Amino acid sequence: MRETFDAAVGLIHRDWLTFSSYRTQLLSMSFGLLTSLTLYYFLSRLVHVSTFQSSDAYFAFVVVGMVILQVLHSTVGIADTPRN
Repeated sequence: MRETFDAAVGLIHRDWLTFSSYRTQLLSMSFGLLTSLTLYYFLSRLVHVSTFQSSDAYFAFVVVGMVILQVLHSTVGIADTPRN
C-alpha cells in the first residue's frame, strides 16, 4: 500500500513540475475557460430550446457538458503520456 501511495505522490510531483515549468500556462488556461464560459453564456441568451425552461437551464447544461468533456480529455491525455 505504501508503494502505491509513493508512486501516486511521485506522479503528482512530476506533473506539477511539468505544469509549473510553463510560465503562462495557468494564465492562458484561465483565460480560455473564461472566454468559453462568456461565449456560451451569451449564446444561451440567443438560443431558445423548448427542452429547457430558461436560458439559465441551458447554460447550466452546457457548463456540465464542458466539465464532462474536460474530464474525458484529461483521462485520455493521461493514457497517451509515456511513462518514464
